[in-house]
Amino acid sequence: MDLAEFQTNVEEHAASILIHWPNESELKSMDEELRECFERWHTLLETTLGFCGNVDLCPRGYNRTLCIGCPHLVPDPRKQKVALHWRTAYAKLAEELEAQGNAVDARQYRLLVRDLDTHLNEMAITKASIEDGTRKPVFLQLASAKYDVVVIDAEA
Repeated sequence: MDLAEFQTNVEEHAASILIHWPNESELKSMDEELRECFERWHTLLETTLGFCGNVDLCPRGYNRTLCIGCPHLVPDPRKQKVALHWRTAYAKLAEELEAQGNAVDARQYRLLVRDLDTHLNEMAITKASIEDGTRKPVFLQLASAKYDVVVIDAEA
């Protein structure tokens, strides 16, 4: 069995597991401690750039910063436009901080830009594999994926 076939089998199995996340009214009716737990757990959910692939407590706590650079992030090519927006914003912040002589914080933003470049590359590869029919990622089969088409052109 090659890696692509194995990955497809794993994705099909994962897609068969139904996950229920409380809706807004259920969250409002929870006591603060339980709501805090759901917020902290933050796993297998849609994120700004894709989906969380972690099945455990979020290792980043409350400092998720769009989940940029998180090893559990599964980038969604339909969110390329959002990733490009944040890449531009962080690159600009890095330049401004550098101009102010703040090299340490500028470096942190440049690292975020580097990680966003990686995510954008992953999005492009995923989009190409969807378009050529090689694979259909699990996140396209999740109930939280609200799109009618497989890939939405980020430029449109």
